[in-house]
Amino acid sequence: MKKIALFSILLLLMPNLGQAGSLTGVTVSPSNYTISTGTNITITFTTPQEIPADGRIYVDLFNDGTAGTFSKEAGLDYTDYDVSVGGVDQILAADNSTNAMGVEQFDDWFYIHLKTNAAIPLGSEIIIQIGTNATFGSTGDKQWIAPSSSGTALTAIRTDDENDGALDSGSQWETISAAAPEFSDFMMILILVVGGMMTWKMMLQQKQNMTV
Repeated sequence: MKKIALFSILLLLMPNLGQAGSLTGVTVSPSNYTISTGTNITITFTTPQEIPADGRIYVDLFNDGTAGTFSKEAGLDYTDYDVSVGGVDQILAADNSTNAMGVEQFDDWFYIHLKTNAAIPLGSEIIIQIGTNATFGSTGDKQWIAPSSSGTALTAIRTDDENDGALDSGSQWETISAAAPEFSDFMMILILVVGGMMTWKMMLQQKQNMTV
């Protein structure tokens, strides 16, 4: 049975669903994850409506698909996140306040809790970076880990007002695949030896042809 994130259930139940709009410019990088591997993630979108103070930005890394769920590397916390609004880096903390946005994490989804006294204006480009690519304030050292099986994953994003009323949403599909095989040192040596033998054989054959 496909997993449905908590905020997806809320989205279906919201009485003002008809007023919800679509986020624009939604991109999730990378678009192809390697199974069971920690990865830096960058999520970008523009909100067509203002997100009020104390509102939320929900991100479900596996809202749908065939690959399975993401997991958190031990110790992943708000210090491994960066949030930029209109090109301005935001101060983050475990909980939101008048001075910082909060970062709340769950099994394979999280949300950004806006400051209690500051809205995000409509038309703002929002960039969320997670992992070692988060460098504002301190550099992140933990990551989200991709599912352990190959397949597809749908990253879903939703903005809510201060009362958990749905505002705008967007999504992007990604793929999860096995890592490309790597040659061992033994295989590299074997290739060099075989290649050298073939070259030597060709040179010997040419010499024999010249003496006939």
